Amino acid sequence: AESLAEAIVDEGQPARERYLEMLRRGSSAYPLDLLADAGVDLTTAAPIETALERYDATIDAWRDL
Repeated sequence: AESLAEAIVDEGQPARERYLEMLRRGSSAYPLDLLADAGVDLTTAAPIETALERYDATIDAWRDL
């Protein structure tokens, strides 16, 4: 989810369309394939690293309150 959201914020409409197309396809393909078509490759560490970076930033922000 973090990778999808980040792509939408960074790329705008093209990433939004990829996401919506993934949703339209429902369960017509394997989840890893659907995500890859939407721009998220879960066969690499990149999406996990993105999520962990966001998590770390959130924790840091809470500590600063």
